[in-house]
Amino acid sequence: MLRSALVCMAILGISALGCQRTVVYIPQTQEMRGYVSFKDGKPVTGGVIEFRNLRDPSLRAVGNIERDGSFELKTLAADQRLQGIPPGRYEVTVAPPAEMGQTHSPYKFPKPIDILANQKEIRLEIEGFPSNTGDFASGQ
Repeated sequence: MLRSALVCMAILGISALGCQRTVVYIPQTQEMRGYVSFKDGKPVTGGVIEFRNLRDPSLRAVGNIERDGSFELKTLAADQRLQGIPPGRYEVTVAPPAEMGQTHSPYKFPKPIDILANQKEIRLEIEGFPSNTGDFASGQ
C-alpha cells in the first residue's frame, strides 16, 4: 500500500512538471508619434519605420510612414501589437514601401535613438540623402 502511494505521488509529481506555466513578458508601453524628414526639412513620404531595442532585440516597434512624414508606433511583443513603445535605447531603420523595396535599400540611423519615459513625440532627420535625389523615401 505504501509502495502504491509512493508510485502515485511520483507520477503526480512528474506530471505536474509538465503543467508549469510559461511567463510571457509584456512590456509597459507609452504612446509615441513621430515625424521623419530629410535634412532639408521635406518629409519622408512613405515606407515603414522600425525601432529595435538594443537590450532585447526581439522587442521592436513599427509604424507606417504617412505622406506627411508622420508615424505612430506599435510594439510587437508576445504575438501582440501594443500601442506605443517602451522607454529604452533603439536602433532605428526606415524601409522603403514594399513596391520599391527591390531597388532601394533601407536607411539605418547611424546612432542609437533614446526613448525617454513619458516622451510622446519624436522628430527624426535622415542625413546624407537630400529629398531631391530620387531616393525611395522622397517618393520620387
